[in-house]
Amino acid sequence: MNEARQAIEAISALGAATESGATADVSRPTGNFGQWFVNELNSVNAQLVSSERNVQQLAAGGTASVHDTMIQLEQARMQFQLAIQVRGRVLEAYQEIMRMQV
Repeated sequence: MNEARQAIEAISALGAATESGATADVSRPTGNFGQWFVNELNSVNAQLVSSERNVQQLAAGGTASVHDTMIQLEQARMQFQLAIQVRGRVLEAYQEIMRMQV
């Protein structure tokens, strides 16, 4: 999710730059959104699998800490919710584009 945070900060910086009258070079895209989204989904999946493994280890009486397990579960939940929100926004944007008259 670090990449997502960087993307958000870049967008915020762009907004601040345009408000101050500066222009940004928008002719060259910096990356592929589809690839970024796939990478983020893989990251979310890895976080969910890792937290599930910690829950199983905790339930089996392993060495997992309840505190660390709960923090990891909450992080996984938040990452999943963010992915769902991004998915929803992308679908809304796609539907809006499809409704446009050509």
